[in-house]
Amino acid sequence: MNGFRAGLGWNELHELKFNSAKKSIIKNLLRFIQQFEFKAYAVVFDKTKVTAFPALASGETLHNHLIKELLLKLELSEPVIFIDGVTDKKHIQRTRAYLRQALKQKGVEKSKINLVDSRKDVLIQLADIVAGSIARSFDKQKSDHDEYLKLLETRIGDIYEICP
Repeated sequence: MNGFRAGLGWNELHELKFNSAKKSIIKNLLRFIQQFEFKAYAVVFDKTKVTAFPALASGETLHNHLIKELLLKLELSEPVIFIDGVTDKKHIQRTRAYLRQALKQKGVEKSKINLVDSRKDVLIQLADIVAGSIARSFDKQKSDHDEYLKLLETRIGDIYEICP
């Protein structure tokens, strides 16, 4: 990621995000990452179809609920999880506790859950590009909705749709 950004003449402080980057840059990045071995897994949830999300258990937000749903679908032994979203300490503690509890119910005893600032983490920026590409593929009103996922297809492990 750093080499790709340097090739664009960007310094390490320049944040790469799907919604703000030129689409040609995103497509070039998706071609570039084909050389690396990884699998991406995602949940898709259409927020526009929900006017109000029912009250969730203590410490659970919609964001945390969707992350939990994804974690429960994956085979994990000792996951190290990085989540975009640095907020206050209490929010971080609640998120960690909630997700660890969900993992323990699945039999996962050891895990590391880190909330990080995307401006400082190039892999979170890459995850944003992948997530944005997947989201775009579900927006059939966009003329380029099928282009991004085609560039990623060999790196997609699975996409789970959660219907509201």
